[in-house]
Amino acid sequence: MKISSSARYACVSPKKAKHIASLIRGRTAEDASQLLKNIPRKSAVLFLKVLRSAVANAENNYGVTSDSLMVFSAHAQQGPVVRRHMPQARGSAHLIRKKRSHLVIELETSSVI
Repeated sequence: MKISSSARYACVSPKKAKHIASLIRGRTAEDASQLLKNIPRKSAVLFLKVLRSAVANAENNYGVTSDSLMVFSAHAQQGPVVRRHMPQARGSAHLIRKKRSHLVIELETSSVI
């Protein structure tokens, strides 16, 4: 059974978030949680919130304990890009792109504990 949770429009670029997603993919939920707590990046904090939400979904909706959950897939998809202008010299302006991403974690019950 697959249980998923997501965070949409997270204020982090998908390129930075994909690195963290690759670290937790295939681990147990507890190992992934401990790993994310020790990574000093903004995307790790956001993925930790999504992981806790997915574990809570599994416990409350399906009655599955957190001991038997594994991270089946974790990925960051590109969200909308907000464009701003920064004034520059001689009356010109440069474009600033503020990238957003959608973070998704899918948990699966592991058969081997």
